[in-house]
Amino acid sequence: MRLRPDRGQSTVEFALVVPLVFVALLTAGCGDDTGDAEPSDQADAVVDTDDTPADDTPADDAPGDESSEDAGSDDTAAEGDDAGELAFDDPAAYYLVENLTPEFAARNPFKKVPVMELGDGTAVAETMAICRYFEESYPDSPTLLGDTALEKTLIEQWLRWIDFYFFMPTGMCFQHTSGYFSDRMNPIKEWGEDCGKAVVSFMAFLDEHLADKDYICCDRFTAADINAFATVAFARVVNIRIAAEHQNLQAWFDRIKSRPSAKV
Repeated sequence: MRLRPDRGQSTVEFALVVPLVFVALLTAGCGDDTGDAEPSDQADAVVDTDDTPADDTPADDAPGDESSEDAGSDDTAAEGDDAGELAFDDPAAYYLVENLTPEFAARNPFKKVPVMELGDGTAVAETMAICRYFEESYPDSPTLLGDTALEKTLIEQWLRWIDFYFFMPTGMCFQHTSGYFSDRMNPIKEWGEDCGKAVVSFMAFLDEHLADKDYICCDRFTAADINAFATVAFARVVNIRIAAEHQNLQAWFDRIKSRPSAKV
């Protein structure tokens, strides 16, 4: 999968694509409800910055307001309306191999996505490094990483909280309970299930935090909202949804989802 942003596109409108493409890679190969993606299309999440118009790649619908007490368990994966997108009974069917090739390793020695490849061949890995590139490249666009020293500090604080206590546990729950990575690591199911509980706890924390706020910090849309939104969407692959009682979190999610940049 290659994304080619329009050079005239604002930082706010494009930067949301970067973390969401990771979610799309993971969910599109899991029997998602769009049914448009083929397994072979999901291996390469390189972001090209040439002038070629972007392909119209649909994203999954956002997760509903269900919650799961058995996050990451095999039993819940085969039940309910979302059974198709949670079916990991045949991980080899969607084996992502291109990121393990020598060609991809030349771009990122850790063989992870996303990677942005510039026109001169420079490769940049890590979501926030890529977002920083676009932030600095479009100084006239609304900022996502802060204007003042205090804004930059608060956004960085939230980015770390979201990364350490929300995204990482979600990823660990996925890796250790789905069976998807059993060919390249030693999954520990109990650890994955414990991480799933941490994800649910962080959602409750966010719901309380958002009781009197439209956005996570700085009273405006920032990279913190982007990363949290992408993680909530990602969490569905381990059967974690926004709980019905978390109305503040659901209202915030719907608010971010309504932005044009969220419609990848």
